[in-house]
Amino acid sequence: MVKKLKFYVLIFVLLSACTTEQTPYFNKELRTQVDTLYKNQLEDLKKETDSLCEVQTQKILETAVDSIIQVRLEERKKKLGY
Repeated sequence: MVKKLKFYVLIFVLLSACTTEQTPYFNKELRTQVDTLYKNQLEDLKKETDSLCEVQTQKILETAVDSIIQVRLEERKKKLGY
């Protein structure tokens, strides 16, 4: 029974692998349009990610500076006995 099932699965896989679909052909004009759209989207994405990086860097820097200031103030309070 298992051998028959394996045989039928094998036949199914082999038959489904045989297709007559052709690979889509892109002419030069279509490839140029696709490339242009890709480049434009890539430039927009780069601008957006650069902007996000700047914002994130600024937030991290502000947090780090605030933490350093807080630590220094606590050290001064300890030295002065507060």
